[in-house]
Amino acid sequence: MGLDTVELVVDVEKHFGISIPNVEIEAVRTVGEFAQCAAKYIAINKGQKCKSQMLFYVLRDYAFEELQFPREQFTPSTIIGEVIPLANRKNLWDKMSNDLGLEMPSLSPRDLNPDIKYNNSLLAGLLGVGEQEDIVVRSVRDFIDWLLSLNQDKFINAGNIASLYEIERVVVYYTSEKCGIGVESIQLHHKIVDDLGLD
Repeated sequence: MGLDTVELVVDVEKHFGISIPNVEIEAVRTVGEFAQCAAKYIAINKGQKCKSQMLFYVLRDYAFEELQFPREQFTPSTIIGEVIPLANRKNLWDKMSNDLGLEMPSLSPRDLNPDIKYNNSLLAGLLGVGEQEDIVVRSVRDFIDWLLSLNQDKFINAGNIASLYEIERVVVYYTSEKCGIGVESIQLHHKIVDDLGLD
């Protein structure tokens, strides 16, 4: 286990006020396995309201009131780009962040101009295009996951955890911070060392 991975473990342990034995950490390979490992040492209070459901209703109301998106069409599988139109998307994105008081994932260049074509050329890498996930082609369900990770300090009380899902969102947040990549690029099946590059 390298220094970056040790720091990630320490951050998660400190966040939840737990200590995970080294022998268990050494067996962890993926982000999801890490969350499951941490969950063994965290008391879960299942009697709480579901944070993702609460955030879904906040977003649905916002989409209806501010973006005039039909309430009945706003579902977990709705594509974000259908809710936030391309015209004026950056300003609407920033306004939503400000109005809701939430940190949002960064829009990719293609989120703002779908005509941009990424390729694997050296120039694309130098410009930083092609590495960032396109946000607006993903679902509201994905968006809620990202918002809960980015804003875990507002939504998830480390001393009163309701589910494994909440632990996963916190682990994704700290993994994102340690890797220097957006939460939208981290999946639970990603290998911490091989896929995300932590040593």
